[in-house]
Amino acid sequence: MCIIISKPKGKEIPKKHLENSRSNNKDGVGIMYAIKNKVVIEKWLDKDYDQFLSRLNTLKDINVVVHYRAASVGDTSLDNIHPFWVFENKLAMCHNGTIYNCKGLIKEKESDTVAFARLLRDFPDDFLQREGLLLMMKSYIGTSSRIAFMDVNGTVAIMNSHLGEEVDGIWYSNKYYTAPNMRFGGSVEFPSSCGNTSIWGGKKREQATFYNTPKKQPKRSKKNDISGAENPKGKYYVFVYGTLKKGLHNHRFLDGQRFVGEAITIDRYPLIGETFSFPYLLDLEGKGEMVNGELYEVSYENLTERLDMLEGYPTHYDRKVIPVATKTGVFHAIAYFKAKATKDDLNEKVLSRWTPRQSYVKTSLSKKQTTMEKLFYEDSMEYEDDYYMDAFETDSLMCQDCGNVVSTAHVYVDGKSCDMCGSDCFEAYY
Repeated sequence: MCIIISKPKGKEIPKKHLENSRSNNKDGVGIMYAIKNKVVIEKWLDKDYDQFLSRLNTLKDINVVVHYRAASVGDTSLDNIHPFWVFENKLAMCHNGTIYNCKGLIKEKESDTVAFARLLRDFPDDFLQREGLLLMMKSYIGTSSRIAFMDVNGTVAIMNSHLGEEVDGIWYSNKYYTAPNMRFGGSVEFPSSCGNTSIWGGKKREQATFYNTPKKQPKRSKKNDISGAENPKGKYYVFVYGTLKKGLHNHRFLDGQRFVGEAITIDRYPLIGETFSFPYLLDLEGKGEMVNGELYEVSYENLTERLDMLEGYPTHYDRKVIPVATKTGVFHAIAYFKAKATKDDLNEKVLSRWTPRQSYVKTSLSKKQTTMEKLFYEDSMEYEDDYYMDAFETDSLMCQDCGNVVSTAHVYVDGKSCDMCGSDCFEAYY
């Protein structure tokens, strides 16, 4: 499990707290501190623990972060003892918890934290001042990990600091300091809370003063008002989460437009469509998950003449400006939401990321459909924008909500809507 202890200058960690922390975490100890405008990292295996105590005793007048390791991922070695460099001599970090998203990045014998620190080295030098990246990191590490950073000034910033506790000015990442032999005690676990807390996880920000305080978010744009997504270049930011993403068939509608980067919604929304040929975002803010997608900068012409047409705006999808986070900051972007959510939508599995399923066509066809309708249906799966054109050519229409294909005569003899889901989406394309 490990424990992080952040000691401000002038403070001394009680001897009993050090003993208890060691008793619960005997796979090594490390420290980070700053001196002469450089960050210093030192590490010891448990057999050299006395050397650690001697060094700590000489550092009473500066900020020091201590990390006791209990190996959960990776072998017991100096290489896996925290802290780790993000930028050598400039920024270091240590971690308490498990970063499950790093499993695919771990090399032989190393820990998840080593892999995460290596990942951060690809980011800009000022990444901790970029609100968008902090939000992405918060999503990536989960709500139970605690990470402490130290810069060349000796200033400490802690992500999810609310999961620990402060005693006499010293911050502890969990309760391992309180008693020995707690390795399997339930008291070590802390409740997690995403909620509407700050990106550092707590209300107090004294330990994060060297990072920029997030700017106050501007008021949300009203639905359909896209002025909030316009940038100084006279273009618009658009957040995509379905078939418009790279590598998928509708990405062609973004030809010539600028890819800004991978993005994630700051707020939670229900994203549905695990078994659909294309997904829906439901306009139910605060429910569901933070949604992963991509951010693009597009021209007004591309937005209104291509994307709006593809999405069947405003009858099939509606537009809304929402904040999304990227590695380079937070942007207010246009996202397409399902225009009319049904009760069945609320029973669908909620996703954080949508990927296409090849099995959709075979599993979603109505038994009542004819062979000709099935052939049309499968052919029309390729491009969403071809649905209505194909429907006219085959004298059939496809319901944009449930995928039901029927003849125009059947639907419109007496003005009926879809006989499967009750949607009136046919009317927009007849």
